[in-house]
Amino acid sequence: MIPKCPLFGGSIESVLFAGAVMNAAKRIQVNLHVQHNNELAELKHLQNSTMLPIYYAEQTGAVTADLANKFKSEVFAVRYGVMGSLWAIMGLAGTISFSNFWVLYKGAHLSHPEVPMGMRVFSCY
Repeated sequence: MIPKCPLFGGSIESVLFAGAVMNAAKRIQVNLHVQHNNELAELKHLQNSTMLPIYYAEQTGAVTADLANKFKSEVFAVRYGVMGSLWAIMGLAGTISFSNFWVLYKGAHLSHPEVPMGMRVFSCY
C-alpha cells in the first residue's frame, strides 16, 4: 500500500486576512512491512514484500455553514466599513483642500485685479 498525502496526511485551511482556521484534519497510518519468510507458515507463500496497514486514525474539525456565514458577515462588514470610512475621509480632505485653494485664488484675484495671476504675491495685509 502506497501512502497518499490527501488520505493520510494533515491539512489546515485558514482565512488569509483573518488568520482563522476554517477546516483542519490530522491523519496517521501505521503500516507493517512484511516479506517472504520460510520459517513462518503464514509468510511462506508470500512472493514479494508488501505493506499491511495496521492502524489508521483521523481527527477533523470544520466550521459549520452557519458559523462560516456569520464569520464572513462580521469580518467583511468591518472591512467594508473601514474602507468606506477611508474613502469618505479622503473625499472630505480633497473637498477641504479644493475649497482652501479656491479661497486663496479668489482672495488674491480680488485684492490685486490688475496684476496677472502668475505675478501675484500673496500677503496677509
